Amino acid sequence: MGWLVDALFGKAQPGNLSSGSLPKAVEQWQRTEPSADVTSQADSTAQQAGSRRQVVMPVEEPTKGDPFHDQSGRKIVPEVEIEHIDAHESGDLKHLELWAHLKNHSVFEVEVTRVNCLRQHIEPKRFMRPGEVHEVRIYQGGMPKNDAEHKCEVQYKLCDNGDYFQADHEIRYHYERDDEGEYYIPERIELIRPIRDI
Repeated sequence: MGWLVDALFGKAQPGNLSSGSLPKAVEQWQRTEPSADVTSQADSTAQQAGSRRQVVMPVEEPTKGDPFHDQSGRKIVPEVEIEHIDAHESGDLKHLELWAHLKNHSVFEVEVTRVNCLRQHIEPKRFMRPGEVHEVRIYQGGMPKNDAEHKCEVQYKLCDNGDYFQADHEIRYHYERDDEGEYYIPERIELIRPIRDI
């Protein structure tokens, strides 16, 4: 078998196998870098392995294109708020009309289905685009004689998927008094966060 090694690599000098005396073919092989084919094969294997890793997604991530959930899979809750109110009281302070300016702060179209305020319920059935403001009468009746009613509720649903939500608000009153009695006029209504998913 020694004759084959000698034929391929040349005959080495006996007793002296330092790097300077290695056959030229071996020295050339040691100096050269791996060929481009080997490198490209390694790169393509790494890319395939990387692409396989990218395909595997964690279970908690939402499906692509779901606008109703965030990246962590939590439901995005749209916010509709009573921005301000206009109170129109009669001259004798016996009757009150209350108008609310509703604003859709979300990126979704919603339908306002019900507003509960001062023991009255209205169903405006009002569709609101993102950012839209709409004025609606939420109360018409006698002037409140006390501030016992503190809660106002706005119920609405997403037009795209029918999910229902409720925005609770707290009523703040302005107190007035005259010879005929005491009056509590709603002055502002403030949103109570978080919005409820109902």
